[in-house]
Amino acid sequence: MIFLYYVLLFLVAFVLGFFNISPWITGIILFCGFYILLLQRNPLLFGKDTEKMVLYLKNSKQAYLQFLYHIFHDDLESAERPLMKVKSKVHRRIGEVMIFSKQKRYDEAKQAISEMKDNYVKWYYRAAIALEERDYDTYRECLPKINNETYRILIEAEEKRTYGHIEEALKIVKLQIPKLRGIKLLSAVHYLDELEKEKIH
Repeated sequence: MIFLYYVLLFLVAFVLGFFNISPWITGIILFCGFYILLLQRNPLLFGKDTEKMVLYLKNSKQAYLQFLYHIFHDDLESAERPLMKVKSKVHRRIGEVMIFSKQKRYDEAKQAISEMKDNYVKWYYRAAIALEERDYDTYRECLPKINNETYRILIEAEEKRTYGHIEEALKIVKLQIPKLRGIKLLSAVHYLDELEKEKIH
């Protein structure tokens, strides 16, 4: 199927060239074609099917995606192995924060966060740890720095959970899920599952 798609793109380029279509137009058309192929091949970008996303993570050869697969299955021991192979410092730091936080090793998590670049992801995790430690001053300092709508809403849900308002946290996440795509959707669904389990217990 993918081979045929490449053949089709080649034929399109050939026809455009044959009719002396502007190289700029040809380039734009080919770029759009490759972009569509990328979206089809990688459901983590804008996918809505979480089962496909999980399968994609499971079959991926990339260490960070293997790590995420195990994290989403709460298998921290298995997650640590591929994390050691992650070459990107950014992804490795995020992975360390995720594992340390789940293990309640908050001092180590905060150390890893201090080595991250200054962006909304960094302040989201710092705010989440502040909530776990009941450090509400730090939490309030972090909030304005989370300048991503999805992360801001999810941390507000986590605040509700911290205060014991599980139903309110569930409502926030459920309202957000239909708006999400790709890895953000998968993360929100995983968080929703955690809230549901906490509600039962």
